[in-house]
Amino acid sequence: MKRSAHPILSYQYIASDGPGLPLVLLISGVVAMALGMTIPLVLPTLYCPLWLFAGLGGLAILSGILTWTVPALRSYTFDLSFLTFLAFFIGALFLAYTNRLRLESLPLLVAVQILFGISFRLLRDYLVFAVASMALYTFCSFYLDGLDTPPGLFLPLMLLVTFMAGVYIWSRTFHWRHLNTSRVMLQNLLDTSHYAIFLLDTACKEIIYQNQIGQQFLKEGTAKDELSAPELLRLLGLEPVYIARRFQMADGDLQEKSFCTLRDQNNVLHDLEVYLNKIQTPHTQHIQLRIRDITDIRTQERSLSLSQSVNNSLTHALPDLLITLDQAGIIQTVQGMQKAAGLFRQKDILGHPLTEVLSGQAATEIDQWMETARAQEQVLQRDLVTGPKDAPHHYELRLVRLGDGPDLMAIIREVTEARKSSAALLQSEQNYREIFNSGTDGILILEPHTLRPLDANQVLCQMLGYEREALLNRPVDALCPDDLSPQLIQFLKRTLEGEENLWECPLRQQDGQTLPTELSARLTLLGGEFRLMLLARDITERVAQAEALRSSEQRYRTLVERMNEGLVLTDAEERILFVNDRVTEILGIERSDLINRVSYEILKGKDVVEVIRSKSLLRKQGISDQYELSLTRPDGQALWVLVTGSPYEDKAGQFAGSLAILTDITARKEAELQLMEKNRELDAFVYKASHDLRGPLASIAGVTNLASEEVKDPKALRFFQMISKTINRLDLTLTDLMEVTRTTKTPVNLQP
Repeated sequence: MKRSAHPILSYQYIASDGPGLPLVLLISGVVAMALGMTIPLVLPTLYCPLWLFAGLGGLAILSGILTWTVPALRSYTFDLSFLTFLAFFIGALFLAYTNRLRLESLPLLVAVQILFGISFRLLRDYLVFAVASMALYTFCSFYLDGLDTPPGLFLPLMLLVTFMAGVYIWSRTFHWRHLNTSRVMLQNLLDTSHYAIFLLDTACKEIIYQNQIGQQFLKEGTAKDELSAPELLRLLGLEPVYIARRFQMADGDLQEKSFCTLRDQNNVLHDLEVYLNKIQTPHTQHIQLRIRDITDIRTQERSLSLSQSVNNSLTHALPDLLITLDQAGIIQTVQGMQKAAGLFRQKDILGHPLTEVLSGQAATEIDQWMETARAQEQVLQRDLVTGPKDAPHHYELRLVRLGDGPDLMAIIREVTEARKSSAALLQSEQNYREIFNSGTDGILILEPHTLRPLDANQVLCQMLGYEREALLNRPVDALCPDDLSPQLIQFLKRTLEGEENLWECPLRQQDGQTLPTELSARLTLLGGEFRLMLLARDITERVAQAEALRSSEQRYRTLVERMNEGLVLTDAEERILFVNDRVTEILGIERSDLINRVSYEILKGKDVVEVIRSKSLLRKQGISDQYELSLTRPDGQALWVLVTGSPYEDKAGQFAGSLAILTDITARKEAELQLMEKNRELDAFVYKASHDLRGPLASIAGVTNLASEEVKDPKALRFFQMISKTINRLDLTLTDLMEVTRTTKTPVNLQP
């Protein structure tokens, strides 16, 4: 339903809180004074009393200043304009009565009527006042020669008629203003209501009125600014025809109430309370529809019902004995007697004082304690112990005051097992603390989300040289050098994501030195909460050993790479695992072509396959030996190597492969071959020479022997003896040469 609009120059506009009226009044006052000074100069024959213009202008200016400075006066603008109109027309009646009114003075009356007319509210008021004013001006147009003739007596009468019309309109407007004030108050009351209010006609076809809550209800519930009455009723689950007939047939007042649910444009379900009642207006009857969103109330009711149900369930489920006591300490109600039956002297405790039925408790002390609980609003708690000393039963008694009265609620729970568990937990905590501080690794406990240090053991404090409190006050990323801080944070985050890993990281000590450590982290449950445990192990010795091992390996590698002999390491299947640079120089094959290749498949030469396979069998038997091997390089060059082979074992003592040292003996082999050739030539020469010399020597020996038998000269005989000795020596020499020849032909076994 749309409200009717008003002209801009209307009572609602002029009486608003804006500056419109003060400006109109100020301008009118200034114009009136200017006309009072200008008209006598322009029209000297026109009767124009200056006091009249000055008074009216001053009144208008004063009214403008007052309405400008005091906004509350703007609601009385109609009265001010009416007083101005009244003053002008009384003056006009006076001038007409004294026969001094002239036709030229009528524009002043027109201005006053316009000022008065802009404050009218209804078109009907405009018409009534306009008809009276036009009749006056029409009648005055017939008296251009003056108003002193007898028909001029009608002019005061017409002025009076116009004046009375203005008074009538003022009285109607004054009455309307009071009605409008009441309407505004009613409108404000309806707009501030918790209900969405709609006023329907009795036929339920049109919405006559709706308050602001109603407009908001339509916009939020249907995403529409307007709905027809039937659409609204159907939206609420009501049938418009039935509602119209029911309220039309009702004789007196009728009011109905219903509940419904409505799903808004955001798919949120609302519980609604709907009231329908018939109301009587001054002219007709209407149906008032009031709607209230009770979703929160329903939610609270459901929560309250659930809370009551939960309370009842907890009362039966909790391991507590609940007792209500009156002012005298008499037991009124008991719930869960079986949960602490051993605390009382008797089974039936209803109607008895609490101090009398408690077993082994001081009555006076309990009475004083109950009085303290009644005087204070806080919960009082104490422990009760019954039973033998070697097997006591522990109970926890709490007293709570019920409301503002003297009644108390006693809550009793058996905590014997809890006390045992607490003692065991305390012992476990002590054991944990001893293990925590007596280990060999430093331990830092962190909060998983913020990585804030919570605890540290003594080992870590000693490793880094910090006091425990000082260490816990440092952020975790400050424990390592600055360039490694981001990596430490990432390491901890990966642990939170479920990864398990180790990281060697130096930690910063208090004196600025760094300590080599191995870090590991895990997410663990401590005290019922997840904590991140960071373990730091001092690996100073291991780092030193690793450094020494690296140095030793470097020296070994340098020795292996720089040795004159080639080194080959094979596995049990004669697959090459390692060769040094000297092997590639000797064989003329690149390292990449040798590694992971079977040795007898890549090496070329005479009987290579058979020799290597036979030697491999010896290595598997644990036999080491040395042999020469003839190979052919890829470039076709012949090669002789001396191979010294030996087996090596794995950790289990099993044969793992062979270790071979290759020595290039090509030059030596060539020299030996040349020497053998020379020896063969020498043997042939010696053999031939010995055979060639033995024949003449035998002839000389025979001749000498014959001569010595025939010649008797001693001197000659002495010469013959010298010749025989020389022949014998020469024969022995030839025999030795032949023996040497036979010796060089005998093979030499170099195997140890």
